[in-house]
Amino acid sequence: MAKENPVVRQVAWKELFPWLLIVRSYRVALDPRKVLIAAAGLFLTFLGCWFFGQLFGSNESVAKLTPTFSSFPLDGITDKPVIDAGSLWNSVHQRLIGPFKAIFRAEVTVAQLAYLLLCCVWTVAVWSWGGGMICRMAAMEFTLEESISTGEAFRHAKKFFTTYFISPLCPLVGVFLALLPMCIAGLLMKFDFGVLLMAILWPLVIAGGILESILLIGLLLGWPLIWPTTAVEGSDAFEPLSRSFGYALQRPLKYLAFVLLAVVVGTVAWLLVWIVISLMVSLTAYGASWGTGNDRMGQIVSTISSPGIRNMAEHLGPYPTTTAPFESGMGYYGVQVLTFWIGIMGLLALGYGFSYFWTASTSIYLLLRADVEGAEMDEIYRDEQEEEFGLPSLSATPETPPTDKSPEESAPAEPEAAEEASDEKETTSEEKPAS
Repeated sequence: MAKENPVVRQVAWKELFPWLLIVRSYRVALDPRKVLIAAAGLFLTFLGCWFFGQLFGSNESVAKLTPTFSSFPLDGITDKPVIDAGSLWNSVHQRLIGPFKAIFRAEVTVAQLAYLLLCCVWTVAVWSWGGGMICRMAAMEFTLEESISTGEAFRHAKKFFTTYFISPLCPLVGVFLALLPMCIAGLLMKFDFGVLLMAILWPLVIAGGILESILLIGLLLGWPLIWPTTAVEGSDAFEPLSRSFGYALQRPLKYLAFVLLAVVVGTVAWLLVWIVISLMVSLTAYGASWGTGNDRMGQIVSTISSPGIRNMAEHLGPYPTTTAPFESGMGYYGVQVLTFWIGIMGLLALGYGFSYFWTASTSIYLLLRADVEGAEMDEIYRDEQEEEFGLPSLSATPETPPTDKSPEESAPAEPEAAEEASDEKETTSEEKPAS
């Protein structure tokens, strides 16, 4: 008898190609809640760095850094006729790790170091909330196909804020502790005998440099995985460091491949989002120009002080600047309100990129964890508030507590009693003498 050919009715694409989880990240990151959280975190990061710049406003060396870290997020990105992928990803790089890299410049001054340290601590504090919330929401969707509320994500970030905040700073603290002996060596080398002494002891200095290099390389490669580790595992401050460093160093090529795939997918998705929002802004200005006229619209647009926001309004083409911009009055304040709304739209466009960054980092962490440890994709730490959702409501009928009796023993006795009563009645009727 001939065997029937099996029919393939469904293909488990996720099992065959696990990396499709990264491709899915662009859609998960498009959640309006994640975009709003990312946009708020981006604005708070800018606001804090701007405030610290004002504290050092009289210092010329700090004034050289403020255009880089204290400028509005849209400035420097939309100053080109066409938005390219490099400028978009540079915004993520500059806002998240720019202050950390600037610390290790050779020409940094004491005032610049103080300013950069404040920016670093503030950046980590802001994204301990924002990044933690986005990673937790993405982790629940990737693992359990569940969507948690913003309040639940906020409570999670609040519960593990210390872990989110301390984990990325611990390697930096270790680097600065290793720098102290080198500073002492440098002080000794101001004297001639100190140069000779430190030349003899230089292998110890090299050992300190090796330790610093290991910490910095591990942090550079594994820091995007620190937040997803806490969001998925719900662990203390040291487990995210060990897992992120270990996964990045044990699977460097696979990690690099995942990152490249995430960059390609994210670039396409981010450019599309940016184009759509830019068209929304410029089309409203274009439609209004039919009523105001190009000269009047040019006067309004030229009054916008932020070059990034002004270029978003002129996405379809520049307006004439024959009329002087507003300097005061109701027109000037009206333009400031328009600037606010256009800036909100621009922050949302940038916010999607930051939302995608944290979402894609979560998907990469899950893939590396499954590859290194063989963990299942649905393994995730559950908060107590999330586990309570499975409890029945108060209006539900309470279940009967289980007993150790068998079904025959637990059956009600009324039917047996009724049967015995009927048997006695029949016996009594038979024994009754006939009249």
